[in-house]
Amino acid sequence: MNNRILFVDDDLNILSSYKRSFRLKYDVHTASSPAEALQMIKGNASKPFAVIISDFKMPEMNGVQFLAKAYELSKNTVRMLITGYADVETAISAVNDGNVFRFLTKPCPPDVLSKNIDACLEHHQLIVAEKELLRGTLQGSIKVLTDVLSITNPVAFGQSERIKRVVHLMLRNLNIENKWQIEVGAMLSKLGCAAIPAETMEKVYSGKQLTPAEEAAYSEVPKVGAQLIKNIPRMEVVAELIEKQSFTEAERSKIPIGARIIRIINDFDILSKGGTDIYEAIRLLKEKPALYDIKLIEILEKVVSPKDNFVQRSLFIRDLREGMVVMEDIETTDRILLIKKGQVLSEASIYRLSNYGRSVGVKEPVSVLIEIK
Repeated sequence: MNNRILFVDDDLNILSSYKRSFRLKYDVHTASSPAEALQMIKGNASKPFAVIISDFKMPEMNGVQFLAKAYELSKNTVRMLITGYADVETAISAVNDGNVFRFLTKPCPPDVLSKNIDACLEHHQLIVAEKELLRGTLQGSIKVLTDVLSITNPVAFGQSERIKRVVHLMLRNLNIENKWQIEVGAMLSKLGCAAIPAETMEKVYSGKQLTPAEEAAYSEVPKVGAQLIKNIPRMEVVAELIEKQSFTEAERSKIPIGARIIRIINDFDILSKGGTDIYEAIRLLKEKPALYDIKLIEILEKVVSPKDNFVQRSLFIRDLREGMVVMEDIETTDRILLIKKGQVLSEASIYRLSNYGRSVGVKEPVSVLIEIK
């Protein structure tokens, strides 16, 4: 269990007493000023403190102000304030502004302080455990959903993989918060396609006219995808990005930037995969400034310009990996089509190929495109 404690006080004698009292029970660290403490928090980002205990009255900034800044740097760290100024206003400020878990008054006997530190450590352990559980649940859920899409509608899965890759490159050039939500939204942007025939997606990419029934089903893809994930913990915002990716010109100003990014890349992908030159596809997007953000299109143009980032290889099934792009149809030895040219391989699709290889045989080696990282 993480028992790293940071004491912050401008009185060196008090810091020395903390070390003497608690060095055998906790991993004790001290700082004689808020500035020094903030630097220590930044420098220990890979191994954060479990608890920060601060005095209230300090020269540079008071304890509430310091703990508020500490919270921004290390949100999982539990905070405690010790003060000789035990008025209600200070206590309320500490809880509301500094996100303080415990509020103690001076003088504070070592046994009382130790009991409260133990409570803080227990609270920290619960925070970390809950976040790990949520992270595991989230990652597992995303993996299952993308695997299902790769099997039920490999054309849509291939598009979502391309969208995800370009979104990742675009986000490197954007200073926005919670980028992970946009990346996950890109990964799952075509999840609703699991409910429509793969043949419909083929027609979308080839530019063929959809029937009214196909058009209606395809228009529901964002809503269906959002419905499938909205009840997964921490995925509410992602569901909104997916649902709002098909917006009108009149709606654009109210649409989250993540949904606008996904929409631009989706429409660019359809144009370029339909045979349009990438520069012509960019030009066509720029002709609709009321629908697409010009600045985002300029970033898109920058990241999709041809580069020597890929190499083509012929590999056996056992050597295939997720993310490789199939460069020719993969068939069984008796000419049954398994994966079409242009699809992005997933763990599920590679597993499927392996099964066919053992049971009926697959033509090997297969030609794939590998990204050079």
